Amino acid sequence: LVALADAESRALLLATIKDEKSAAELSEELHIPLSSVYKKLSTLVDLALMEVTRIDVEPRGRKKFKLYKSRIAKAEIRIEGSKPETILELAPN
Repeated sequence: LVALADAESRALLLATIKDEKSAAELSEELHIPLSSVYKKLSTLVDLALMEVTRIDVEPRGRKKFKLYKSRIAKAEIRIEGSKPETILELAPN
């Protein structure tokens, strides 16, 4: 998968395996520009590798934000001969 070849996308997936996080939290934690985080999260959600677990409202009630969690439960890469094979086990939604 192309998404797994991208270092920032992999970092987003790894950062959300245990705990759900907002795009702003991920941007700050991983030092990735917020606009890039939103773009990559959208792609990962479209590929069903990431899910939106809930939508929260800021304490002041002005802004809504999504919380994201990786759906990857297990990843395995096999290299047999000259062709790598990626096997992903996804958590149920």
